Amino acid sequence: MTTQVQQLAAFAAHAPEDEAVRVDVVRRVRDLLGICLAARGEDSHHAIREVVLGWGGAPAATLVGEAERLPAAAAALHNGTLAHTLDFDDTHLPSVLHPSASVIAATLAAAEAGGASGATVAHAAAAGNEICIRLGMAGYDREARNSVYFDRGLHATAICGTVGAAAAVGVVLGLDADRLAHAMSIACSMGAGIIEANRTGGTVKRIHCGWAAHAGVAEVHDLHIWEVTSGFPALSAHVLVGRDTDCHDVRRTLEAMLHDEFQIEHTTLQVEHEGGDLLEIEVSPRG
Repeated sequence: MTTQVQQLAAFAAHAPEDEAVRVDVVRRVRDLLGICLAARGEDSHHAIREVVLGWGGAPAATLVGEAERLPAAAAALHNGTLAHTLDFDDTHLPSVLHPSASVIAATLAAAEAGGASGATVAHAAAAGNEICIRLGMAGYDREARNSVYFDRGLHATAICGTVGAAAAVGVVLGLDADRLAHAMSIACSMGAGIIEANRTGGTVKRIHCGWAAHAGVAEVHDLHIWEVTSGFPALSAHVLVGRDTDCHDVRRTLEAMLHDEFQIEHTTLQVEHEGGDLLEIEVSPRG
């Protein structure tokens, strides 16, 4: 039997080239870099910068807005944290996910470290964002019009973002579908995040996307070298939403979405209007 992770891995490995989606990825990269620069100076930026600089390591990837370069996983942690610090990153509805903060931060760090081409970056980021969003939608309860993740106190962006980041980094590294499936399954052991900070305050949520990006880079870029494997069932309906949910519905949702249009087309960018008002703008790659 083909598992959900094998289906998603095949999608990532063999997704068709789409010029409109490629252009859209470039727009999201620019958006993300601008948000990272705007977040410099926040407390969370100072904290994560000191952490990764303390780790040190080979100068393989850029810290956005800094002169220093660090190993790809550390750079992904720094940049993913900045990307989500202002909560201004792109948003997919109704899954209520911020896909690019984790996925693009991981993709850029891995690509810089490995010398990947721009075309590879675009393909990887598009595939990773799609997988992140589709996992979020698989946990969306259409009758209740709410995310099952949120109902359980979980941060869907952090959890799904880890799997999407792993898929993107795997594409950057040229993994085949079989090894991509292992990478995404291992990511399920690393994805984490609770949403309590949204309800009671605190800044830890800002680090969630950085940690998802870090996990995606570390487990694919580093662990695959040592032939760490997972067992494909690691990514299943039970992992996504728990055993007391109708897992057959979740499976059907995932399988159906593999044949749908790109969900990134329904992901909005946030723009601050003059006077401080926030606008949500849906940006379709097809105009």
